[in-house]
Amino acid sequence: DPQAIATFDRLQAGYMIKKLTACFEAGIEKVFVSTDVDFDAYYIPNWRYAGLIKSNGLLKPAYLNLKLFIKKTDGFEEVTNLNDHLYEFTFIDKDPVYVYWNDSNDPESLPALNGGAFTIHEFAYQAGETPKSSEVNALVDYDFGAHPVLIELRD
Repeated sequence: DPQAIATFDRLQAGYMIKKLTACFEAGIEKVFVSTDVDFDAYYIPNWRYAGLIKSNGLLKPAYLNLKLFIKKTDGFEEVTNLNDHLYEFTFIDKDPVYVYWNDSNDPESLPALNGGAFTIHEFAYQAGETPKSSEVNALVDYDFGAHPVLIELRD
């Protein structure tokens, strides 16, 4: 069912970021993604569409999100859960980056991020989308939801 596969792809795109963030915060140092390409004829239906790349070669949103996540968090020293679903990735040689999602639509945990302007990297969730970035002067200017975002402080 194409609609079910599209829904799975969208969920996979968000869970990829949430699961990796939780793993790293728990102290896991390396995570290996085991399924690279969808295999439509695989004998276990649940694993047919777990790849990061569709069987026709199209990059799935989870692949693009993983690429952005690695780019922005590579070399982190520690991950700390600052508040409900607000995670800080700290580095030796650069400013921290944050991963945040808001399951309750109540941005109570964001006061932990003080400062001026921010760049918010929005992950992709639909086929054909790519991650995009928004610059905001205050976090109250951004409509957060249940999908994770990556936040950087701007100078």
